[in-house]
Amino acid sequence: MNVLRDERPNPGGALVAARPTTRPVRVRAPSDERRQTFVEIYCRRDEEHLVAAIEVLSPSNKSSGESRDKYRSKQRELLDGKAHLIEIDLLRGGTHTTAVPQALAVEQAGPFDYHVCVHACDAREDFLVYPVLLPDRLPVLDLPLLPGDGSVALDLQAVMDSAYDSGPYSQRVRYAERVAPPALSKEQQAWVEKLLREKGLVPAAQG
Repeated sequence: MNVLRDERPNPGGALVAARPTTRPVRVRAPSDERRQTFVEIYCRRDEEHLVAAIEVLSPSNKSSGESRDKYRSKQRELLDGKAHLIEIDLLRGGTHTTAVPQALAVEQAGPFDYHVCVHACDAREDFLVYPVLLPDRLPVLDLPLLPGDGSVALDLQAVMDSAYDSGPYSQRVRYAERVAPPALSKEQQAWVEKLLREKGLVPAAQG
């Protein structure tokens, strides 16, 4: 994950550009086209009732092998069950793994570097896709609850900021080193270099 935030309005933490947050796009995929860090939300009245599973994809989830196979198996179980599935993919590289078919997601939501896929158990063929480009703020997610209980907002950017500020990332992340694959486009590379220079994380270019 490459998280960058423009810190001018709020010093400290990871680096992210100050752009409007993304809005979700509803993608419909026929059921025959559908083919794990995680959080599970249970109903207080019934601890056996899983309301929602929040999955944060890891590199192994997006690489061929046993870990991805296990994740896809768990994914199918959740899609066929009575719980909502929220998948957060903050990795630019790897094989597309979230439940929404990639071709349909790109066709209807446009290209993205990161994305979040929300699948409500009572809308089997619908996926809410939050497309995120590298300079964008991470979105505020609208997470479904039990029928009749509405939804709850989750500010994903605020969660990432808190994790970054309270962890060792500011000391361990080497922003000046080569970016993990896939390679950045010229426009993305220029944006990253400009932001890093403004934050003093790489030496300013000598004129």
